[in-house]
Amino acid sequence: ATRRSRDRPGAMTTESRGAVVRNIVDGPGGKFIHNASPATGKPLPPVPVASPAQVRDAVNRARGAQKAWSALGWAERKRRLLRFRDALNDNLERIANIIVLENGKSPLEAELHEVVILMIHVHHLAMRAKKVLGGHAVHLHMFWPLKRSRVEYDPRGVVGVIAPWNFPVNMVFAPLAQ
Repeated sequence: ATRRSRDRPGAMTTESRGAVVRNIVDGPGGKFIHNASPATGKPLPPVPVASPAQVRDAVNRARGAQKAWSALGWAERKRRLLRFRDALNDNLERIANIIVLENGKSPLEAELHEVVILMIHVHHLAMRAKKVLGGHAVHLHMFWPLKRSRVEYDPRGVVGVIAPWNFPVNMVFAPLAQ
């Protein structure tokens, strides 16, 4: 059921199969994108349209978060990724319900093809990131026996993803991990 939010008169709240979806950012001047659930045909909460200033602010916050993330050691990054995986597991049904509501997938498909696959992907990244991204020495051939070289990987920084509708969770997270 869709209803007006009690704490924010302009916002909408939608409940379906136990999932509650709320707008968390108001668009400038009350501009919203309106859509309906392909699963039910009922209106979804309107999505606020961000202003250019709001987008710049979000990108700046993301840059700050990336700097903080890159300052963490491998062990702490691994610990946080595994906590994220566990949070996905703890909220699997809730996340899947939102996907069903917004995307029209069956609950089983949303759980398996979106959330569980993401959990597996995050686990893999947590366990292999140091080995894959940690840098390594490169052999320079016999012509340079006294030289040394290394390959180091720098983070991409802020990544914007425009994802297709069919895999809304995995299509967003996969590029972030590459």
